[in-house]
Amino acid sequence: VKIKLSDFRIAVQKYGRNAIFAVNLPGREQFPVVVKEIQHDVITGEMTHVDLQKISLTEVRKADVPVVIHGREALEASKLLVIQQVNEITVKCLPQDTPQFVTVDVSGLAHGESITAGQITLPEGVVLDGDPGQVVVVVTEAKETGEEAAGEATGEEAEAGEEGKE
Repeated sequence: VKIKLSDFRIAVQKYGRNAIFAVNLPGREQFPVVVKEIQHDVITGEMTHVDLQKISLTEVRKADVPVVIHGREALEASKLLVIQQVNEITVKCLPQDTPQFVTVDVSGLAHGESITAGQITLPEGVVLDGDPGQVVVVVTEAKETGEEAAGEATGEEAEAGEEGKE
């Protein structure tokens, strides 16, 4: 089966990697498929091959769903660092219930706090298939770079020098 690359790329960007596509083959009934694997050129990053898998819309299946982090900016403004340890989680659901992504809001977290896979709110009909204790995101203090520390020391030294002049 050949697919026009530009059309497929647009469909995946718009509907997500877990979208259900309908395949029409000459002389056969239309049937639903999902993307099983996408291969990319190692140099250009362009899609070179796509494996599609025929599915049943009435059978529960596993799917890897991307995790999207919200609220990162508020923490980074407070000199906290958000470390995403897992980019996707595996869920079980009917194909048509598969979310395009799941969202994790970290804006209310403090230093040392984390969110596990089991704490992620999933849509109705979708269940986690994996370790609920797996850490997805953790918040820690941002370490100062050498330049920032040197800049602060220079500023303190300058203040001390000005005090000595009085």
